[in-house]
Amino acid sequence: MKIIKNKLSLKNLLAFLDDIDLKGKWIIPSRAFRVVYDEKDNTLYKKLNFFVEAGVLLYLAQGFYANKRARSKTAFFLEEMARYFRPNDIFYESLESRASELSLISQIPNRLTLVTNGRSYIYNTPLGIIEFTHKKLDYKKFQELINKNLILYNGTKKIYCAEKDLVVKDLIQTNRAVDLIYEQERKTYANL
Repeated sequence: MKIIKNKLSLKNLLAFLDDIDLKGKWIIPSRAFRVVYDEKDNTLYKKLNFFVEAGVLLYLAQGFYANKRARSKTAFFLEEMARYFRPNDIFYESLESRASELSLISQIPNRLTLVTNGRSYIYNTPLGIIEFTHKKLDYKKFQELINKNLILYNGTKKIYCAEKDLVVKDLIQTNRAVDLIYEQERKTYANL
């Protein structure tokens, strides 16, 4: 299929967004706009900013936009964004967001927390916060964690998630929310 490059206009943008939405895509890397539209970089980014201000697009983070009208966005949009932001990194959900999900802590964190072999970074997006925390982790170690059932693939979220023992270990190693774990354990045992 030969792509015919057009100038970026509202009509062309809406047609493009609707087409990729039908294919289940609502996050658009900025490089995709460069491939589809015949615009110089400066002009392209000015037009994209105009469409963000007009409410057609949503600027997520450097290099990523979202289709505000998309129907393909799932309930696990933060996890999907994480996969887009770090396509070449190994990562799994752990720390506070996973601890809360597993009832290890009673607090509900304001972010999705992920452990990665990549650099630590916090993405503050209009849809929520995604925090990557670096850990020395290679493919061999990652596979070992999978083989020991410390990390399982969650087909709904479409990411790997740490199990209880690894979540606790990650929290202790990073010195995060350790007091919250002990507080929750005291409450649990007090009710027995």
